[in-house]
Amino acid sequence: MKQGEKVLSVWQLTMLALGTVVGGSFFLGSSVAIRAAGPSVLLSYVIGGILVYFILSALSA
Repeated sequence: MKQGEKVLSVWQLTMLALGTVVGGSFFLGSSVAIRAAGPSVLLSYVIGGILVYFILSALSA
């Protein structure tokens, strides 16, 4: 390796791998829910996202 090159540490690679697994699980879980309940699940996700936004806004104030 050349001097001055930026490399990822073991900790950074571990967090990258965990983020990839969690992100993939979100997509897989969404597709399973949409297949089971239909497109109405998207409305549920939007309502849930709005509620989370309001809760986080209240906690940050």
